[in-house]
Amino acid sequence: MDEKIIMNIQELAESNNLQGLVKDTISEIKLTRKSIKQYVLSCIIAIVLSLLIVYKTNIIDMMSFAVDLANNTAVAFIAIIFGTYAVFQALMTDSVTWALLKSDVNLLNISNKSFLHLVLLYIFDIAVNILLLILLKIIPVDFCLFSSVELSSIIAFLLCVIYFGYNALIFYEMKNFAVNLYRMFSVYNIYHSMEILERKGDDD
Repeated sequence: MDEKIIMNIQELAESNNLQGLVKDTISEIKLTRKSIKQYVLSCIIAIVLSLLIVYKTNIIDMMSFAVDLANNTAVAFIAIIFGTYAVFQALMTDSVTWALLKSDVNLLNISNKSFLHLVLLYIFDIAVNILLLILLKIIPVDFCLFSSVELSSIIAFLLCVIYFGYNALIFYEMKNFAVNLYRMFSVYNIYHSMEILERKGDDD
């Protein structure tokens, strides 16, 4: 058996512990040269939304609405991720699996990890959203963290930037997952088409 195929199979068989999974998941959204554009766009979105919420509206009410909306979106995305990946797994044939195992970049392993990391990122997001929704229900509408309104607004602004920035980052990660899944579907379409052509040739 080809050495590359053996290496790809070994990568698939790797079992990371919880600490390793968390580390790999965080690495998906860490700042790198490739993700600079992603970070800049996410920061702009986060700053604009935070400014509008903190300085133009009632913070508690608007954040409750924003967190609820983000949570519903995260739940919907997890359903979409599981659904699309389940469909692909159902379409996998021996020839497609073999082709993916022979790929230089191990597309099968990349897609599996992309799926797992994205799901974990959204599960963390949902856990934070649930906690925030509970806190926002408890906190009075006129609550002020410090005696200084200006200082409280600055702290609230920074917390909102972090929250919206994270949500924008993982939303952008959906693009990477979609690209990897598209590559997998492309391989499936190619090999499925070849199988059809072979059967047609045998019939002729």
